[in-house]
Amino acid sequence: MTDTAGLSVLYHTITLACQTLVYGMYAIIMPICSYVMLRRGLRRKSHIFLFSMLVFMFSLSTVYWIISLYNDVNLITVQFVHEVPLVDTGTTHALRQGMPLMSALVLLNYVLTDGVVVWRAWVLCQDGYSKSLIIPLMFLCLTLLSVLATIGLRVAITVLNDTQHTVIVDKGDLVLDYLQVANLVMSLLTNICSTSVVGIKAWRHRHWVTSELQLKRKNITTAQRVFTLLVESGIIYCLSGAMVLIATVIRLPFGTLGDVYTPVNVQFAGIYPAIVILLVTYRGELNETVLFTSQGQNDAPADVSNLDTIEFGNNPHVNSSSGETETSADVAHNGSMVSHHS
Repeated sequence: MTDTAGLSVLYHTITLACQTLVYGMYAIIMPICSYVMLRRGLRRKSHIFLFSMLVFMFSLSTVYWIISLYNDVNLITVQFVHEVPLVDTGTTHALRQGMPLMSALVLLNYVLTDGVVVWRAWVLCQDGYSKSLIIPLMFLCLTLLSVLATIGLRVAITVLNDTQHTVIVDKGDLVLDYLQVANLVMSLLTNICSTSVVGIKAWRHRHWVTSELQLKRKNITTAQRVFTLLVESGIIYCLSGAMVLIATVIRLPFGTLGDVYTPVNVQFAGIYPAIVILLVTYRGELNETVLFTSQGQNDAPADVSNLDTIEFGNNPHVNSSSGETETSADVAHNGSMVSHHS
């Protein structure tokens, strides 16, 4: 076994181990998220679409993980058991063609997750921030175009590679490298802009709560908790996107650090919407606020709410010792935050 082949097996095994760790979390969280959504009921088309999207992303991530596992097992078997050069097996050739194509297809997780992020920002902040939301929407469209171009080019390279068009394939690989960097940059900018808009809205909401309602800092409303959760989770996802972008320029003896971290990041992109849904639901249930609703904003019950929006409902709890009032937040499907003026 050559040193290059040994390094290939080592890096593929490390990548698979890291990817498996994240995918294992995904495999645990996804059934729970599905149960929560089905228990609430898919009463609206947006809920059905969101649920279908989550199932599609999980299926895509599962297929990608299975192919990665099979690819690594095949490399180990060929190199350590049969000691056959990688180019001499039909299975290895098929994996060499199929694995890059699947790596391109799984980039759809970026687009779908970014779509959820932009949609979340839109339904929370469209009142007064609609012009600011045009920027992340534009970056989302650019992300979609770059991913579709990556998939299309990868399909073309796979076909041409079988017909021995080496010159075209080499140029295509170079363009593909630029497209993949463009995917990461556009996705990162989409998330930074969306999270920034939600963060500004959260800061102004907190200022309104503390100044208009005269609440102490410890008496944080449910809406503020949800806003904080979305901002914090958005920052974590942005950091992950920045890390994979930086990793692409860090050279290793075999490839780049991005080759190791990218499979992990695409799994994280798939898991991110499910994690947000579960955390928002958990935070909501602590304050009699949950995820979905089919009610209007005036008659929304205390036990039904919607991920789409955040609305302040009349649900005060009076502290007998201090007379302080806490305002809880409900979610309604109108998508606008009701402002209270003193």
